[in-house]
Amino acid sequence: MFTPQLTGITIYPVKSLDGVDVSEISVLDQGALSNDRRWRLVDDEGQVVNAKRQAKIQQIRSTYEIFPSTDGISHGKRSGGHFISLWVEENTLAGVTERVVETFPLVPGRDGPCEWLSDVLQMRVFLQENINGGFPDDCDASGPTLISSETLSEVASWFDLSMSEARRRFRTNLEISLTGEPVSSVDQKFVGPFWEDTLSQSAIDVHSYSASEHIPEVPVEVVDAGRLVVIGKVAFRVRSVCRRCVVPTRDSYTGVKDSAFRDIFEARRGQMLPSGISTQNWSSYFRLGVNLVPERGYAERGYAEGERLIRTFQNVCIV
Repeated sequence: MFTPQLTGITIYPVKSLDGVDVSEISVLDQGALSNDRRWRLVDDEGQVVNAKRQAKIQQIRSTYEIFPSTDGISHGKRSGGHFISLWVEENTLAGVTERVVETFPLVPGRDGPCEWLSDVLQMRVFLQENINGGFPDDCDASGPTLISSETLSEVASWFDLSMSEARRRFRTNLEISLTGEPVSSVDQKFVGPFWEDTLSQSAIDVHSYSASEHIPEVPVEVVDAGRLVVIGKVAFRVRSVCRRCVVPTRDSYTGVKDSAFRDIFEARRGQMLPSGISTQNWSSYFRLGVNLVPERGYAERGYAEGERLIRTFQNVCIV
């Protein structure tokens, strides 16, 4: 039987800036990963400044010091102990000379990196912070996003992209891969790219997809919900297939847009939909990966905070 395995975890501390790969992370009560999209930029009018609106953001490189402990977890840590290092690579930003790396405290308001970012973006920006759940891209799905390695590999092949560049463009939190061989007709529909699309469908025909020592005892009676994804002792419900914006159509380092990217993507995506996938509520085929929400019935069992962890190379149970 196929065994899905969590092979990558990436968080994006500041929305639209570079991500951080971690080997384990805590999951907050709201379902978000700790420190994911915890900070964001806004302008003088309080409007969000992100890569959808400002392609120049994709020309900014960033690294972080937000994990003071060796286990990579900083749940509940105030922003005063966190730092961001920023730079613009040579010749990537017209009109701005090469910059050395500069480090700033990650603090909300006008201080910290805001003067530097305002200079580069040529607009005044401020930093906002939300410790309790961050600023998710989809407010109806407070959990992380998930994609399979098989899907990323397929999409990367359409545009001759490296796997690293595909990951940077689609900016998902969790990557899962399949191991083993299919042994049943149930397994067969999970073969190949885009198999995670099927997780968004009704879970009325409940089955255990992965052998696991920890099978949840959670009723799955809601017909408009997707399947249950359990990683360690944390359970998520798949809500929908992620809608995509303009960001994946651009080079993740330069911000230069490929004008044919979306047309090519949608044409091939439509041809390769897994059987049985309903697209009735899709406005287009420009969708990839799935949105997750916390499974409340499972989370309310009273696990201690230290148990709400997910780690790479854990088996994933799908119900």
